[in-house]
Amino acid sequence: MPYIKVSTSSSGARTVQLATKDHWGRSVILKHFGSAHTPIQLEQLKLQAKQEMNRPAPGQLKLFTSEFKLDRVRVTSHKPEYFERLIAHYYNLLDFTDLGPELLFDLVMTRIYQPCSKLRSLRILEALFGRSYNRDKAYRLLRSLAKTEETEEVKGVAERADNVGPSEQDTPQLPLSLDVPIATEEIKLTDSSVVVNNLNNSNKEEKIGTNTKDKYKAKPSLPHLSKIRLEEKLHAAHTKHYGGALTVVLYDVTTLYSESARDGDEYKVPGYSKDGKHKDPQILVGLLTNMSGFPLGYETFAGKTFEGGTLLIALLNPARSPQAGH
Repeated sequence: MPYIKVSTSSSGARTVQLATKDHWGRSVILKHFGSAHTPIQLEQLKLQAKQEMNRPAPGQLKLFTSEFKLDRVRVTSHKPEYFERLIAHYYNLLDFTDLGPELLFDLVMTRIYQPCSKLRSLRILEALFGRSYNRDKAYRLLRSLAKTEETEEVKGVAERADNVGPSEQDTPQLPLSLDVPIATEEIKLTDSSVVVNNLNNSNKEEKIGTNTKDKYKAKPSLPHLSKIRLEEKLHAAHTKHYGGALTVVLYDVTTLYSESARDGDEYKVPGYSKDGKHKDPQILVGLLTNMSGFPLGYETFAGKTFEGGTLLIALLNPARSPQAGH
């Protein structure tokens, strides 16, 4: 946010500038208004800087219809209502409503609004969105989503109310502007046998983590039924809103660190951290998107995995095979 910066030059004059702070907290000068040698000149330059700071940008509309002094305004409460409607709109548009109960939507929305721990997410939901949940209920939901067998508990998770968050009538009718055209030539992903055959012919099927120790080899996590359902929804949304064959994908890997881990956990372990948290336990997450950045699927790996060996696993996941319709 811009502010008026007044400093003293080497000659003793007072300089007035309009400045802001960068990501590292350092001052960035936006405009220099001059140097003052008297108190009257200083006040004149500060007034110019204040007028420049309050000047609306071209085409910017005023938030209020009448003028009043902002220093007399006191915020008593606030709610990110438009944010909630926006997330609910796309959540419904992508047909995610049957992936889990309303609590799942609320946790997803809170995670986007402010990434934090599960407990803090529940506090934010109560304080800002007016929805209160029992901690144990949230933990049970997350555990059930991680199951790999379709028990009755998982089936229960798939049941939810017809409407999530604000109703579609109240939701702003925003276009799903997934508008970057994708390529239509190159080798199709469904021709994954070509990749496998090339590996077999060169006797490299055991070297996905090339030139690394066994403990750093990429090993896919067990397929969760909730993950499979999510990727089916994403594939259906891609087909509906982009159309055409999926021929090119983008892939990237990041790390998610945790401040605690259980003893003997071979999944959350320290490794090369992109957050600089090399001593904290972490996992690797690989994300596949189309050319527009729309997500198609993801894979997770142990925190010490060499990321160079994760791409083929993400591409050759059986859930994305032709038999599965991907």
